[in-house]
Amino acid sequence: MSDAVEFLEVYRDFICWRSREFADFYGCVVSQTPDGYVKLVFDVGGFEVSQETASDLGLCLAEEVATSYLADGFDIYPPPPREEAVFKRGAWGGVTSNVSVRNGSHEFFSSGSGETLIRVNGIKERGFEIVFEHMCFSFSREDALWLSEKLLAVCGRAPAFPFG
Repeated sequence: MSDAVEFLEVYRDFICWRSREFADFYGCVVSQTPDGYVKLVFDVGGFEVSQETASDLGLCLAEEVATSYLADGFDIYPPPPREEAVFKRGAWGGVTSNVSVRNGSHEFFSSGSGETLIRVNGIKERGFEIVFEHMCFSFSREDALWLSEKLLAVCGRAPAFPFG
């Protein structure tokens, strides 16, 4: 286990990017469990993953955000390449991985614990989504950056970007 911040728990209202014209929001919570896992909750449920998986997910989100900013003409440097990456970049863009989850909500996964596929991609008009077995959550670029920073913070790591 790394030098994670003990029992950090943060909350933010995310805009549902695919329904933003209806001002549809849902809550997102990132926290650390007493045994060092990272808990991620979106609206109706959540799941826990290892710090390694959570940290890599945070870096993947940072890469996706950097790609979005670069496409908009911003002069920024993407985060350094991930070593021993849990999530792999697909030929179509985005990242995907079979990861080990525990205490997963049945709204997200068939089984509450075990290996499952999680995918992160950019979507139209600077949005992002995280896709689970049974559910998908879309959110804004600002929400993606926030989630990246909080996943890294709960793992005791610095943000991937010097701005926020």
